[in-house]
Parts: sequence; structure tokens; C-alpha cells
Amino acid sequence: MTIALLAALLIAPSAEAYTMMQNDYGASLYWRQMPIKIAINPENPYGLSDDEVEDAVLTAAETWEAVGAAIEFEYLGFTDTAEMGFDQENVVFFTDQWEQGDSKAAMTYNWTTEDGAIVSFDVGINSENYEWTTDELDPVMDIENVMAHELGHVLGLGHSDIDDLATMWESTSPGELIKRSLRPDDENGLLANYGADVPMGLACSSSGSSSGSALGWLVGLSSAGLCLQRRRRDV
Repeated sequence: MTIALLAALLIAPSAEAYTMMQNDYGASLYWRQMPIKIAINPENPYGLSDDEVEDAVLTAAETWEAVGAAIEFEYLGFTDTAEMGFDQENVVFFTDQWEQGDSKAAMTYNWTTEDGAIVSFDVGINSENYEWTTDELDPVMDIENVMAHELGHVLGLGHSDIDDLATMWESTSPGELIKRSLRPDDENGLLANYGADVPMGLACSSSGSSSGSALGWLVGLSSAGLCLQRRRRDV
């Protein structure tokens, strides 16, 4: 019988500002196999087109790929899935059934093995408590800005604990765009987790399916969210 354990988000101390997510076994999270497959459910209550949502999410993914670390995303296209679950579909979706507290704008769930290898993820975007946009002039939550942060969690990065301008800083606010662009701290964290490589580019798939992996190795679920900024912390 396969038992999935709930693993709380733990942050590993670091001499740098960046941190790594860890599971309950103390293992830092990372992807053992590339590419990282990703699908999008673009359905939203704001009148944003499928293409607008898709462009925002994929641009955020390409921002991380451009660092030159040994990572690669593979886009599988649209899906109707709109809930968190270990189905290995790796979905970004909006939800108005938010159960993570109204201070969290989005939440990433990573399923991992005991040694920290991530085997699946989902990203939920809080449409119950926040309004979202892809227009940089619109003073509400920006999808690309927040997705850049959440995809950092997908890659195993924790919150930056020093640089409040970093993409991986723990809070955001309506109209913020600064997380669209990575800071050196974000890039250093990614390179520390995966090493340098020639950028491979965002791949595409016409099959719309993802490869399976044995449920037997699944031992934990880690989660991390991005909170609404209520007060800016001094560095």
C-alpha cells in the first residue's frame, strides 16, 4: 500500500539569501528527471483569454530557463483539471475554493521522494480573494509576477530571506511586477540546485499526456505559498 505523508515546508539555512525547500526527511527538493512537464487550466472569472493566461505562465517559465541552469520545462497545453492532486499532470489553475487562508495569493504543492526528488506538482491561484490580470498597468495581482515566484517553488527554491526585491521574496502586493525579473539571488539559488548548463528552451508537446512514475516511491507532499504583502520588511 502506498502512503503519502504530508510534509511541511522547511527552509534550509544558507550563507546566501536564497534558501531551498526541504521535505520531512531533511532532503532539499530538486527534479531528477527533465523536462518538467506543465499544463494550464486557463479558466478564470476575469475575462482573460486562454492565450493571455498561457503567455503569462510560459513567460515566467522561460524566465527561469534563461538563467542557464540544467532545467527544462515541457508545455503540454490546456487541461480541464482544476484541483490539487497527485495525478502527475502538473497543472497551473485558478480556484475559487480557496482553503489556504486569504493572505495567500497562490500555493505550490510538490510531491517528492524521500531523497527530495520532485515527481509531481500543482500550482493553485487564489481567485476567491484576489483579482488577477496580465496587464502591467492594471493595479491588481499580476499572473506573470506571481507565477515566476511559484515556479521557483516548483524548482525547489524556498523564500529569499534577505533580498526583498528577489522573485523568491515571500510576499507580494497588487500591481507588483518586480518578480517578473530574477535577481542574482534567485539565479544563484537555481544554479546551486541544478548546476549550469546550456539553456535548453521551453519544449512543446502535442500529445497532452505526461509519463507516469511508480507511486511506490512517493513519500511526501511539500507546499509553499506567496502571501499578500501587508508590511514591507527592512533589509
